[in-house]
Amino acid sequence: MKVLASLMLLIATLCGCMPVYELKERSIIQALGVDWRDEKYYITLQIFNPKSGGENAMDSSNLGSIIVNASGETISDAIKNAGQKQGKKLFFGNNKLIVLGRTACERDISEMISYFTSNNEFSPKINVVAAEGDAEEIVAMKTKNDVVPADFISKTINSSYKNGLSAKATVFDIVRILNNEGGSVQMPLLKTKKEDEESSSAEITGTAVFRDKKFAGSLDTEETKGYLWLTNGIKSTAMTVKVESLGKISLTVASAKAKIKTEIIDDSPAFFIDLTVKSIVDETAGLGSRGVKQQDIAAIEKAQADLIKQQINGAMQKAIY
Repeated sequence: MKVLASLMLLIATLCGCMPVYELKERSIIQALGVDWRDEKYYITLQIFNPKSGGENAMDSSNLGSIIVNASGETISDAIKNAGQKQGKKLFFGNNKLIVLGRTACERDISEMISYFTSNNEFSPKINVVAAEGDAEEIVAMKTKNDVVPADFISKTINSSYKNGLSAKATVFDIVRILNNEGGSVQMPLLKTKKEDEESSSAEITGTAVFRDKKFAGSLDTEETKGYLWLTNGIKSTAMTVKVESLGKISLTVASAKAKIKTEIIDDSPAFFIDLTVKSIVDETAGLGSRGVKQQDIAAIEKAQADLIKQQINGAMQKAIY
């Protein structure tokens, strides 16, 4: 009984280490952009704001978010300054997106990623993307139909990855690569596209490639596909090939598996790539009701293989030179 009483007394004296905030005292962050300006980090926060003028929280006639900017010597300082501007506790537990502007990418990205890993509110599964220009332009853009623009951008990234159009990077992915000596970080490259006078959309233009923790260059969408073929990043994708005797053939890739073997031949490195692709014929525009016959398969396979080789060669040429 004495032991039990002691334990109960000990538990009664324990208290939580984290302060408790009511929902109305929090600002829910949906997206975070990081730029580098005037020797300081410049952040842009997209904050969920269900009371911005619509009849209810899901009224798509209002933007559903507000934008707050702040700067600081470190990302932590900039976020603290943003919180002071907002007058509320910033909550990043629902954050969907981190956007790194070109000026930020030209710095050592491990400095920025270390902050996101040390702050326990940031999920390691958050998507990280690079902007062709300023991150602010991506995070602050107004979309046509989505209540929260971060939702639209996240859907674009996930859809492009599933369809083999872009690489995907999360905080966890980047940390894993940075901890692997010789690893190279890649992430989707985005820009804004004007839809009308009042709204824009996010467009993936390829893949940002980092070397020695800094932005080194980019792959366009075709080169990105080549990179994804090599790294088993293609889960499913649509392809259109042109066969001289058959016309245009639309294919859906059902599975793809690459094996890479390296050797030294005559003092030079050589790569041997074994890529197995299984596809489904979707459409045969030039064949009419005739359809694809067994004797056509070899020609279609060759046309698809030639296109894949072209994409892979493009990626490797960019990587090497």
